[in-house]
Amino acid sequence: MNLLHLIVLDHNCVRAMYDAYKSPAVYLDAKQLLAWDMIMALSSHAAKEEMVVYPVVRSTLGAAAADQLLGEHAGMKSMLATLDTMAVSDPSFDMQLRGTMDATMAHMQEEEAGLLPQLAAVLNAETQLQLGIQFEAAKVRAPTRPHPEAANLPPFCETTFAAAKQVDVALDQARMPSLLA
Repeated sequence: MNLLHLIVLDHNCVRAMYDAYKSPAVYLDAKQLLAWDMIMALSSHAAKEEMVVYPVVRSTLGAAAADQLLGEHAGMKSMLATLDTMAVSDPSFDMQLRGTMDATMAHMQEEEAGLLPQLAAVLNAETQLQLGIQFEAAKVRAPTRPHPEAANLPPFCETTFAAAKQVDVALDQARMPSLLA
């Protein structure tokens, strides 16, 4: 799959998890797992974009476009970090999640309506496929928890994310041992 399709696929997975979370038929334990899954998916997706997509944005669409997207990611990672310290049973969790997801949905819409068509116009099909491979390969180095303080520009993010990934995997196994075994 090409890069643009993979980004939308990630976005749609997050949308589906959030829709499931909001369902009245979902019990508290399932909501907690869905919340953790959303945090993991969004953290990984942000890192993959920062390693693969935003350097391409910087070189093709300009530094201002890349910096704006990185700024949005920084804000979302801070919100995710707050959520990551909370339990869904916390009375303020739903409000915090709603604010985080509102910002995330706006960011995803901005990417899908503006950024992705711009990239499609400047990247040929072969480059889009190569970047898609790189985007998927970045998953093994992408942290599964938010790290708002971590470097988000290559080459520094590569090292930071790889180290964070090791810690995150251990924390995820402690949090959800039966799911990650």
